[in-house]
Amino acid sequence: MEQTITLPILRDELAEPTEDFQLTLSNPTGGAALGSVTSARVQIESGQPVIISQPSTQAVAPATTATFTVGVRGFGLLRYRWQKNINSVFSDIESATNATFLLQNAQNWDAGDYRVIVTNVIGATTSVVARLYVMIPGILTNQLVLDNFDDNRLEWGSITGGGCLRATVSLRSPELGLGQPITIG
Repeated sequence: MEQTITLPILRDELAEPTEDFQLTLSNPTGGAALGSVTSARVQIESGQPVIISQPSTQAVAPATTATFTVGVRGFGLLRYRWQKNINSVFSDIESATNATFLLQNAQNWDAGDYRVIVTNVIGATTSVVARLYVMIPGILTNQLVLDNFDDNRLEWGSITGGGCLRATVSLRSPELGLGQPITIG
């Protein structure tokens, strides 16, 4: 017969791997008697949540679904609070309370930084920030050059078609030379 007994270990703030050892009962006192089983394997799991896979930065086309997922190990009931950075303050997203957060019908205003806080009865841990990009829709297959007619040029390159526009932008000026490329998308 196998039985599992769960006991929380409080104030164990050091994140460490699962520990296990053999426990042996012997020499009962006070009239107690030992049954046929006198030893057991004891396993101590880390107390507060530990993130084992972080949410990832991603890019999606408008009106599609962005999926953020976190993998966590920890004792007891785990609670999830996904947050978005709004004006330099991370705020909870209502009803985003699972290991996976689906942002359906993503729009330009959904682009930004997201994270999750995972808690249990012992403590809390916060994920790294994952950025969401909502791509510019477009179907362009050739290089497009926009010229302001005074030798400064805004040049688009590396454009890929499909549902999204991905471009490298650089400013060229005869006086300044080739500018640094900036990737959009």
